[in-house]
Amino acid sequence: MSSDLSTPTLATPSLDGIEPRVAIVSPGDRTDRLTVPLAAAGIDYSVNPVDPTTFDVVICDTPDREMLRTVVECRLDGTPVLFRQRGDPFWGIGEWIDSRVKKAVLFRMLRAVDGCLAIAPHQASKYSRKTGVQSDIVTLPKDVAEWPDSDHTDEELRIISLTNATYPDKYRPLLELAPAVDEVLESGTWRIGSWCDKHGEEIRGVLGSYDNIEYGIQLDAEAELEWANVMIHHSGLDVLPNAILEGMAARLPVLTNPHVAFSQSPAPTVISSGDRVPELLAQLRDPEGRQVVGDRGHDYVARAHDPEAVGHELVRAVTRLTDIGGDGKR
Repeated sequence: MSSDLSTPTLATPSLDGIEPRVAIVSPGDRTDRLTVPLAAAGIDYSVNPVDPTTFDVVICDTPDREMLRTVVECRLDGTPVLFRQRGDPFWGIGEWIDSRVKKAVLFRMLRAVDGCLAIAPHQASKYSRKTGVQSDIVTLPKDVAEWPDSDHTDEELRIISLTNATYPDKYRPLLELAPAVDEVLESGTWRIGSWCDKHGEEIRGVLGSYDNIEYGIQLDAEAELEWANVMIHHSGLDVLPNAILEGMAARLPVLTNPHVAFSQSPAPTVISSGDRVPELLAQLRDPEGRQVVGDRGHDYVARAHDPEAVGHELVRAVTRLTDIGGDGKR
């Protein structure tokens, strides 16, 4: 398991009277990562306001044209603007952008913000190294009450993996793991779900020969977590994904590989290379042992990812990265 499972209980920090008005500039598909904790902490915010420069601070979460326009406006107006990382923008620039001019413009934009809100230490350090911009860490919010509460009673393994077939570095570690998992699935099942089917032909080609390994598209996460009793999340392109937090919130033991995002995280995932997975899965057939591991993950998410606590930490990070004063004014 991860090296340190003794995560201290997080007390809700005081904001010392700091209540900045926050503008969020985002395409909108993941704004809840910001709006949920801000609302829980009682902070005034607006998503995609007409004029974000009228707010105390602006947070952008997608390196696109709208962020570029916002950064330029904020620089001219003197409004602090932060970039909240969702994934690795530098990987995305290298993978998706062919034009040298566009790459240069995006790098300049990422260097022009006042600070970066990262999800994990390796993400924060890479951003600061690449741009010279200061970074801070704010984790993801997750309300455990919104997810199934597994009660481990039987010995049959029902394994779930929720990934994204858009990115080979996310799903290929699972394909490489298939022979090892198959060794222990005489009567159990491993279901692998993806949000898209971009590389579905490759996935089906590899998994088609296994009777107890299934691949599906756009599986319902809540239903799958209620069905499952173990999660496997081996990946080479993740920070601390929602899938892991949701698996732990549902009291599932979560098996991960030693990817830097998982090895540096205090989250109590079960970290191992593929050759130990059959042994670990055999141990997790025991419902009592599985319950202990599942309870540990559930309790961690309830403490470390409580939306209100994350909201308070988000505000503290904003004040550390900008010159907003104690009265919440610029």
